[in-house]
Amino acid sequence: MAFSRTSTLLGLALLLSAFGAAAQVFTQAFVPESGFYWNPEQPGRGYAIEVQDRQVFLTIYTYTDEANAALREPLWFSALGTLTPTVTGPVSYRFDDELVFSEDGQCLGCAFRDPVSTFTGRPISLTFETLTTGQLLIDGELIPIQRFWYSPSIDDPYLAMQGQWIFVTDCTAPINNNCFPSDVNVQPFEADLLTLDLVIGTGVATTTEGLRSGTNLEVSGSYDAVENIFFVVVAETVNEFLAYVVFGEDFGTDQMNGIAERYTPGDNLTGDGFPAFGRRISDLTFSETLNPSAKATPEPAARPRLSRSERNAAQLARQAEKDGRVSAPRTRAERLAAAAPTLRALENKLRAKATFGPPREP
Repeated sequence: MAFSRTSTLLGLALLLSAFGAAAQVFTQAFVPESGFYWNPEQPGRGYAIEVQDRQVFLTIYTYTDEANAALREPLWFSALGTLTPTVTGPVSYRFDDELVFSEDGQCLGCAFRDPVSTFTGRPISLTFETLTTGQLLIDGELIPIQRFWYSPSIDDPYLAMQGQWIFVTDCTAPINNNCFPSDVNVQPFEADLLTLDLVIGTGVATTTEGLRSGTNLEVSGSYDAVENIFFVVVAETVNEFLAYVVFGEDFGTDQMNGIAERYTPGDNLTGDGFPAFGRRISDLTFSETLNPSAKATPEPAARPRLSRSERNAAQLARQAEKDGRVSAPRTRAERLAAAAPTLRALENKLRAKATFGPPREP
């Protein structure tokens, strides 16, 4: 086991199952992120979304629609609903509700007064398609929304990986890969606590480095900018590495959904791993506190300069275009195979400095 089974493991395991079991390695359940959302094509209005289990509270800040008004006044709407997973097709979650309009409440510096809230009769639908993207349907207007990222470190793929992460792997998925030595039917989840606290290298040789908690096993993270894939690899033994593979569209602010696959270094990943849910429990500030040299990051120009949202959009564009014509989207398996050189480079760095543990039990 990589990490003792504690109440933390149980809680994260329940979090995985709360949104449904993962049916396929590349189309698994996810937990939509809470936070501020916006449409980059419509700056000036936005959406605050809070997800607690399957309950969602949504607030909208927008403006009045009086065409002849000298100054449009801000408006405040809200809605509360329950997320329901899709039954067929790609995994997504949706809720339907009615907008509530609130007005005449307390101003800054004023004595408290209850606002007046009224059901408007205007339906609203919210669909989450990934951790951080979705669509709102209001008054017949379909509004694509995405998480509003404002920290520069979030847009840097290597700094975004820094911090302390706990990965929970769902070993119940019927995929041919060894998750536990022998007790998969008794203990269906495995947890792994990793600390990534240093960014080293430049350009395509850049990696995020760290250790597995409570051990001296080396951990390295890398990013394939062409395929928009993150790799976090643990050097467990000389002949066995553990790779967490996360596609960029499944990497949120403090969480990432992907697969966990044990494999022999030098071999290509098969994708026959287990669904893995990663949660960052301490961020970049924490890693800098542990390791002040973590602040000495490579020159920013040496790393991808597109924002995370732009990188995800570019990946979608690459999927839709091939040889100058529109074609079928590339599969994730094809993207994973194309990113093999990035994984090989990461393995070579790990081999050069890793202190390996004993062979894992059969």
